[in-house]
Amino acid sequence: MNINDEVFWLIKSMSRNEKGYFKKFSLRHKSNSKFVLLFDAIEKQKEYNEDQIKKKFAKEKFVTNLRMAKSYLHHLLLQSLSLYNNDHESEMDNLLHQLKILYDRELYSQCEKFIDKGLQIAELNESFGHTIQFLLWKERVLRSQAFVNTSPESLVQLFSKVADTIEKQKNYIEYMSSSAAITLSTNKKGLVRNPDRKMQVLSFNKKLYESEKSALSKRALLHYYNYHNSNCIANFDFPKAKEYAIRMVNLFENSEGLSSGSQLMYLNSLERLFNTKGRLQEYGGMLEILEKIQSIKARTSREKTEVFFKSNVYALDYYCLTGNVDKGMQLLSKLDMAQLKSNSSLAFRNIIVLNYYMAVMNLMAEKFSAANKLLNDINNTSGEAAKQLRDDYFSWARILSLIVSYELGKEDLLEYAVKSAYRYLLKRRTLYKV
Repeated sequence: MNINDEVFWLIKSMSRNEKGYFKKFSLRHKSNSKFVLLFDAIEKQKEYNEDQIKKKFAKEKFVTNLRMAKSYLHHLLLQSLSLYNNDHESEMDNLLHQLKILYDRELYSQCEKFIDKGLQIAELNESFGHTIQFLLWKERVLRSQAFVNTSPESLVQLFSKVADTIEKQKNYIEYMSSSAAITLSTNKKGLVRNPDRKMQVLSFNKKLYESEKSALSKRALLHYYNYHNSNCIANFDFPKAKEYAIRMVNLFENSEGLSSGSQLMYLNSLERLFNTKGRLQEYGGMLEILEKIQSIKARTSREKTEVFFKSNVYALDYYCLTGNVDKGMQLLSKLDMAQLKSNSSLAFRNIIVLNYYMAVMNLMAEKFSAANKLLNDINNTSGEAAKQLRDDYFSWARILSLIVSYELGKEDLLEYAVKSAYRYLLKRRTLYKV
């Protein structure tokens, strides 16, 4: 991303309500009015054009140092977004900041109230880093009062709690590490089929996955279930994989701290259950999960993008699996791709994956020209862009392109296309018996 585009893309990521709040927030100080005008000008652009901005504000003093003006606008935008999107993480950060202000003024009784409130939020959400900070602040406040009215037992208990929280954090990081490696491998290479790759992906600290008791927190337990779900899928044990996916979903839906946190983690759990039920051809259950995905209340721009993406991809997947072409084509006619127009790599992957499922649906509907165009978009992806997508989507697209070429009567190109697809699949070791 060009540094000159940063403000532009931040503005484009904002919702209508966030933009309205920014204007109210900024205009509380008259000196910010010119930056609101700059905001309006950039917001109206479809692509960032700095020359156009300079021409529009040629008489304004700030245009002589436009880089600095944009930097300040970026700062204002982040300030307003922080206040508008105030979640439990932001609340704890604010409490820590306010706690320091009170401490510097030696208002220790007020400090204790803020510490208790912060600990309650941090422990509910299993935010170990914040929990440790509030506990250490508690010790600091007690020390500043010469440990008056503090028993030796309570002090030992305090430091024991710090040590216990550090251990939980370390345990969670170990689970995150193995989970990230699985996700990285899947995102780059696709589903695990090759025995060598299965060993590579699933060869982690086995002690972590021998028993649920090894997971010292609910967040760690999610990664425990996630690992076993992946392991069962790699071994084609889909009934067992479904059990672990159900446990993930239930853990989320029955834990207040988890359910109030990131919706993306909940979305991932539903996604795993949806895919596993698809392998088992439990189509009725898939529809129920799809409705849950569609009803997720996304809060952030990224959550909204992911919910939009997954809702449409899995709806198309469901219609493809059940052969409901009419419903699938109705969805395609309503699909608003503009919601994914962004320069982020995440959005690019979303568009390509959507293209794939749209191609499959068009193929099923015998709209071969439309399917061919979508598949060509995938097959022609190269360079850095190609690294952002799983290899198996490219492999499937190559195979589907052969079918589409045959249906379009391109027999003269088929022999070359078959050899090209075979070489591609052979090079990536994705030739499997069917």
